[in-house]
Amino acid sequence: MNTRHHQTTIKHLLSQKRFLFIKKLFFAFPKAEAYLVGGAVRDMLLGRETKDYDIVVRNVSLARLQKFLQTQGSVNLVGKKFGVFKFTPSHRSRKAGSGTNSLREIEPDLVFDIALPRTEFSIGHTGHYRDFSVQSDPTLPIEDDLSRRDFTINALAWDIKNNACIDPFGGQRDKKKKIIRAVGKPSARFGEDYSRALRAVRFACSFGYSLEEETARALFRFAKKLNEEIVPKKRFSKKVDSNSFRVVPYEVIAKEMVRAFIADPLRAFDLYDSFGLFKTLAPELLAMKRCPHDSRWHSEGDVWTHTRLALSRLRAAQFRAEFGPETPSPLLVFAVLFHDAGKPATIQVPGKDPVDRIRYIGHDRVGAEMARSIVERLRLASVEGMSVDAETIHWLVKNHLLILNTPVEKMRNNTIERYFYKDPNRGLLLRQLMFADGSASLQKNLQPGLQAYRRFKKKLAEFEGRNTRGAHLPAALLDGDDIMKVCRIKPSARVGELKMALREEQLAGRIKNKREAKAWLKKRKIQNVK
Repeated sequence: MNTRHHQTTIKHLLSQKRFLFIKKLFFAFPKAEAYLVGGAVRDMLLGRETKDYDIVVRNVSLARLQKFLQTQGSVNLVGKKFGVFKFTPSHRSRKAGSGTNSLREIEPDLVFDIALPRTEFSIGHTGHYRDFSVQSDPTLPIEDDLSRRDFTINALAWDIKNNACIDPFGGQRDKKKKIIRAVGKPSARFGEDYSRALRAVRFACSFGYSLEEETARALFRFAKKLNEEIVPKKRFSKKVDSNSFRVVPYEVIAKEMVRAFIADPLRAFDLYDSFGLFKTLAPELLAMKRCPHDSRWHSEGDVWTHTRLALSRLRAAQFRAEFGPETPSPLLVFAVLFHDAGKPATIQVPGKDPVDRIRYIGHDRVGAEMARSIVERLRLASVEGMSVDAETIHWLVKNHLLILNTPVEKMRNNTIERYFYKDPNRGLLLRQLMFADGSASLQKNLQPGLQAYRRFKKKLAEFEGRNTRGAHLPAALLDGDDIMKVCRIKPSARVGELKMALREEQLAGRIKNKREAKAWLKKRKIQNVK
């Protein structure tokens, strides 16, 4: 996209109703300057949609800016001490028949960050993301405000009044070259806030960019510091407070990690490995490296290589053809990441152990416990809108061998219902995990090991053909009370056994109505008496 096209496109965006308050700002304060800054400018220049609008206003005092914004919409003062307002624009509308005007929000979910230009200084140089002294100044040049930002592609501003890009650090150049480069000296930038190491990886995954050499070296050094803790001194005393806290909270780590793996699972896997992030955050996974496979079923290589290949399958044409073009769920991505994590702990080798080939007995159960532990430790479920639920991950990993451990031809209808229809969302995720696993299990001819999945898919189609009406299975023909009445038995485990057996017959298509169900129960009772 050329510069003239940028100007036309962004000018059009800024002419929308949501930005009308800026024109009114210029009218109220003729010397005011307003700049769209940071990620919004980056995304607009990349042609990506955004609703993350940060605006810096110059030449208007904080008090006067606040007073003006309150006439234009709702203002949240949560960031006032840093010179920042949360602002939702409104428009005046006349209430029918009343003759009075009222403010009505233009887009209730749209929130602007409105700020004065500011500088930030690390106070204790601890690497904590909140360890900053912030000073706002309405006369500060916009270039000084941009100099505090993390990466050059984020250190951009769009001069709204003059429809021009302000780029003092070469962000547009790095965008063109597809490079993530720290503003200024990388070691200083990461030293101010260790979580920027994770942000760099997330941006690389989101945009498909590479990391500038010096930025990459600093990232590798600071990745080792992500687990550091701060032990503060007690106020007015040299004594150390016993309440330490993490430099980078797990919630921050979770947000960056989940967003990176959703943006590009394979790239995130490789970058987390090469920069030592797995070693710092999830060292249990590194045991998959050089953990051997039986080449008859896994000619692709060791467990680590298999996991990497399985992650790559989530973006492959074959996967999209099977499940549609939607972006894989965060739950699926992390289930794939963890699905074979239990193999190194359970490996048995011929000659050393009483097995005929390399086996990993119980690796599904062990891996499920490991997965739950890592997800809980890293607080991955804390990411709003992208929750990675520990219990669901545990369930998926524990059951990913279902169609291999149980011959598909002998799989009961009750089993299909329990695993794939009781919770349809989980059922779909389990199918997707099985497909990714089979696709990454290369046989000697390098073809994916999807035979069991294809047999299961055929059986599932037959099951659905008999039982589904839309997305739902038929209701049970008889409940427990009905069974006790027909069989003249009291509450016991036998009632549950009969209920399951009856459901199996119904789902198999051998019993179609209540009359047949009662007849089957009576016959079963007579047979048991004999």
